Amino acid sequence: MKFRKKIKDNLFNKKGYSHITSIIGFLILMMCLACFMSVTPVFITKFSLDNYANELIREAEISGIIGTETTDRLERLNDLKGLYPIVSWKVKGTDVSSSSNKKINLGEEVSVTVSKEISVSFFGEWEFTLKSTATGLSEVYWK
Repeated sequence: MKFRKKIKDNLFNKKGYSHITSIIGFLILMMCLACFMSVTPVFITKFSLDNYANELIREAEISGIIGTETTDRLERLNDLKGLYPIVSWKVKGTDVSSSSNKKINLGEEVSVTVSKEISVSFFGEWEFTLKSTATGLSEVYWK
């Protein structure tokens, strides 16, 4: 009750104090809004990278090969979303190039790491590297 009465007294004060506090409150509100607007693209990019990694790993699981199929899928995703991330593949813990046609046999573990650098500018400019990793097992049996 005292708090409400104090706010009411400050708002209807004839000395000009309420004008200053309302201006400062508005500035603080705008600063919070600007911070939120500058940080939001980071979360959107992270969610998009997670989606990239999940779709690429699913393509590798179904096709059983890292190469033309996964590269085509990556190009379609790049055209659709416009992120153009850096992609690295691992099969059983060893690095694999996406340009080579590496066959993944049934039950072998494959993982993909998708990374992208993003900059946030709010009272200065900071650069972050966002990474998303997805792991899966091949569903194709190669003789």
